[in-house]
Amino acid sequence: MIITALLAFVLVCQVVLLSILCPRKIADAVQSKVVTQSKEAGSHQGIHRLYVLINYVIAILGFPVLLLCVVFHAEGTLSMTGLLLSIGMFFLVQVSTFTILFYHGVLPVQQTLDESSDTLASFVGKPSLFSILPIAPVIIAVGLYLSYVTTLYVFGDNSGGNQLHKVVSITITNFLFVSAIIWSYRSILKESDERVNRYNELARMGPIMIFGSIFVTLYLFAKEILFVFELHEFRPIMMSVALQMVAIVVFYVLSGVKINKTKA
Repeated sequence: MIITALLAFVLVCQVVLLSILCPRKIADAVQSKVVTQSKEAGSHQGIHRLYVLINYVIAILGFPVLLLCVVFHAEGTLSMTGLLLSIGMFFLVQVSTFTILFYHGVLPVQQTLDESSDTLASFVGKPSLFSILPIAPVIIAVGLYLSYVTTLYVFGDNSGGNQLHKVVSITITNFLFVSAIIWSYRSILKESDERVNRYNELARMGPIMIFGSIFVTLYLFAKEILFVFELHEFRPIMMSVALQMVAIVVFYVLSGVKINKTKA
């Protein structure tokens, strides 16, 4: 009963945070951008209101469905897999509303390095990777990965599953994150008109990938702990909390990041 009540509370937080508070912050940033761009003010007027309204509708309709899933699971009519799938699907619906802002081109994250001809002319030299990306989260991500792999081999027999498959999975996941970052960085080093665009992409997407690696590893770490101590009923709570943490980082980046120009 206590676990069910705690799960319900965590899901309330997920609904309020991802469908009400964060969209409101994004909408305020969008409205500010539209106001400062008089040429687009007429065509983009009201888009931020539509975005907020859709998120409110999702919150009103989705929360009762989530509660029903919790009740059904407590009664034994919905499996753990079904409950986890329900939470994950609702999360995808919540974050999918970004497509509205992407479609109309009003995401405040697009305000990064100025792409005017003067800026392009002065954007010279080869900036270091860590002048663009924060180094502390990178160190944390690497440390967590090494700790997770070590833990798998120390407590592997108690957590179940094929440990080699788990190591390969987390390694491939991090390899994809690193590959995307390195590809963008190499594009910055080349002399071309795309350098500023690549710089902007790395400056706003790089931190998301780094924190994505951190959260994926933390989630898998916590999952192993739950299996070792046979606390399987806490998995939905852990999943919702992890998804909220990921979404907070994404919302933070999309709420309008200003990137300073890197000089030679």
